[in-house]
Amino acid sequence: DARSSDGYTLVRAHQLEPHRKPVVHIAASQRSKMLLTADETGEIFLRHATSEQTLLKFKPEGAAIKYETLDLTPRDNGVVAITADK
Repeated sequence: DARSSDGYTLVRAHQLEPHRKPVVHIAASQRSKMLLTADETGEIFLRHATSEQTLLKFKPEGAAIKYETLDLTPRDNGVVAITADK
């Protein structure tokens, strides 16, 4: 029953599986409803937003990884993850 000055209210449309640590990168697909999220340990989730499914999880071995770039390839058939040491 909340009211706003413009008549719009925010609602939670979808709830995605949470990471164990804070998310530091988000990359959205240019052609579908998929997205990548990476947390501060370097763990990456490939997700489908509308179905709320986590399609893949990439977990780094060893120490935490900090990405400089994280993105989906243009055809959504690959992940580009670049670290400081490339």
